[in-house]
Amino acid sequence: MSASAPPRWPSAVLAFKEAQWRAALEQSRGNITCAGAAIGISKKSAQRLTRQFGLTAFARELRVASGMPGAGRPRKAVDVQE
Repeated sequence: MSASAPPRWPSAVLAFKEAQWRAALEQSRGNITCAGAAIGISKKSAQRLTRQFGLTAFARELRVASGMPGAGRPRKAVDVQE
């Protein structure tokens, strides 16, 4: 095997990382910053992962389903209109 040949395992690693990131997003109800903190990465890395795996709409849907705005800072519970 030459040094320039790509390894055969990246797709499995990427699939694992995506599943881990998706689970963190679900646990944080779509809050990207909180999901990143839960797995020990920075906000910027969390945003990068969300874009890399195409989970921006997924995170937005989770936020909306939990009563938070789809974008921007989450409102405090007392600010949410019924």
